[in-house]
Parts: sequence; C-alpha cells; structure tokens
Amino acid sequence: MQFMVLTRRVVERFSEAEYSPQRLEAEAEGVRRLYMEGIVRQIWLRGDERGACRRHCSDSLPEGGSKLIRGASPRPTDQSA
Repeated sequence: MQFMVLTRRVVERFSEAEYSPQRLEAEAEGVRRLYMEGIVRQIWLRGDERGACRRHCSDSLPEGGSKLIRGASPRPTDQSA
C-alpha cells in the first residue's frame, strides 16, 4: 500500500525559536532513516506552507502507522501545557 503524508509546522502552538537547527536536523535524519529503510519513497517540500509531502509504502495501514510513529521525531516542547 502507498500512503501520502502531509506534514507542516504547527505555528499555532510552537514558536519559530522552538524549531531550532538541531531539532530540524534530527527530524531530517529521521526521514532519511525511513528513506534508507525503504519506507519513505519520495519527499517533496510544500509550496503553500512550511512542511513536506512524503510517499510511504507499507503492507498495511497498521504497519505503515507504526513505522511512521517509530520514525517520527519529537515535537517541540509544548510550554503551554
């Protein structure tokens, strides 16, 4: 199965400062790891806002979801909670 995944920065909850270069590099490394494992097949940057569009491949929806969660990087710390 193929899945199209749209990601974006959650600017309503997190400031620009919370998207540090180190955090963005860690996120990029997680996506590169998924690409090397053959889970992410293609990546495009979005033109409408900051984020990406990725094509993922998996045998099933539950398997694909678990791979995405395993490969996901943590979100910036939510200071309002």
